[in-house]
Amino acid sequence: MDLAVLESCGLTRNEAKVYFSLLKLGPSEASRIVSDSGLHRVLVYDVLGRLSEKGLVGSVVRAKTKVFEAASPKELIDIMDRRESDLLLSKRRLQQAYPELSELFSNLKQNQGVFFFKGRRGVKAAMDKLFSLNLPVFGLGSSGRTREVMGSDFKWIRQHVESHDIPVKMIYYEFARGRKDIGFKKNCEIRFLPDAYRNPMMVDVSGNVTVILLLNEDPFAILIESQAVADSFTQYFHFLWTIAKN
Repeated sequence: MDLAVLESCGLTRNEAKVYFSLLKLGPSEASRIVSDSGLHRVLVYDVLGRLSEKGLVGSVVRAKTKVFEAASPKELIDIMDRRESDLLLSKRRLQQAYPELSELFSNLKQNQGVFFFKGRRGVKAAMDKLFSLNLPVFGLGSSGRTREVMGSDFKWIRQHVESHDIPVKMIYYEFARGRKDIGFKKNCEIRFLPDAYRNPMMVDVSGNVTVILLLNEDPFAILIESQAVADSFTQYFHFLWTIAKN
C-alpha cells in the first residue's frame, strides 16, 4: 500500500510505517515492529507514543512483555473528520477577520515600499514623487550634481517648489559654497558641511518618502516609502544641521 495515503491523514512518514506494520502483524512486541518497519528501536518507541496519543495504537502487558496493537482504521476517518471540522472553524474565523487583515495589508502597500530608478529619467521620476508631496524637504549631501544630471528636467522641480512655497532645507559641502546654481529662490535655507564629510551619496526626505541618490556616470535613485525610515533620516539631518555652517 502507498503510505502516502496514511500521510494524507495527518501521519508522519514514520508514523505511517509503524501503524501499517501493526496492521499487518497484529498485536506485536516492539522488536517485531522494528524488524518490519526498518526503523531504529528508539525511534519506534517514540513513534508508538505519538500514535497512542492520536488513538491509533493501544498496548497491553502479556507475560511481563508489552504488546502493541493497531486501532481500527476507522480512527483515521475520525481524525480526518476532526481535521475537517477544525479547518472549517478556522476558515470561518479567517473570513470574519479578513476585512481587517485586508485593510492592514492595503495600508502597508500604500505606506511602505522600495523602488529602484535608473538613469536620468529614473532620477527625475523619483524626485518628482518626492516634491509632489508638497511637504517640507530636507536635502543631505547636496552638491548641485542633481541639476547637472537632470538638466532641463530640473526646471519642473524648481517651478513646483517655488510656486507651492515648499520649505526646503539643504546641507551642501563647502566646495559648493559660492555657486549661484544651488538651492531655490524662495523658502530655502542652506548650510555647509566640511568637505571631509563628502561622499557620493545624497539623501532627500519629505513626508514618508526618502530618496537616496548616487549620481555617478550611471545615476540611480532608491525611493523608500516608509515613515519610520523617513523619520530616521530626518532626525539624522537635524543633527547635522546643528553642526553645519551658514
